[in-house]
Amino acid sequence: MRVGIALLVAAMLGAAPANAAVLYSIKDLGTLGGSTSLAGGINASGWVAGASSLAGDTAQHAFLYDGSSMFDLNSLIDPRSNWSITDATGINDAGQIAGWSGDLYSGVGHALFLTPLSTSAVPEPAAWAMMIVGFGMIGGLARRKPISGAPSNT
Repeated sequence: MRVGIALLVAAMLGAAPANAAVLYSIKDLGTLGGSTSLAGGINASGWVAGASSLAGDTAQHAFLYDGSSMFDLNSLIDPRSNWSITDATGINDAGQIAGWSGDLYSGVGHALFLTPLSTSAVPEPAAWAMMIVGFGMIGGLARRKPISGAPSNT
């Protein structure tokens, strides 16, 4: 595997103009608890899809990395689906993921295509704060006492 990567880098460097510098920063995405992980694809948002070994290196699951955290794709699907997603080979800019999975009952493997149902299922902290302030203001208006001497509706 390292020889293949070295050859790919050498080919890319050979294709670059002689006066061009090729510089990359490296970010270790981590694993899902095991000793290895492999990136399968990246989209324009910097989200990475791939595969990682689990703790004890006894199984492999597909992952999604959102720029700060790695998620087991099996935790992002309905557990009643009977699928075990083992590899993610690509991700597009809409967050759709191509990969490979096995049916837990039959053991038969299948290519799969995952489409996110929502990219904002969990509100951001700022949204929570704004919602709480809004509820407080509504509660304050509801409890406000009428000003003495003001005309009443009765």
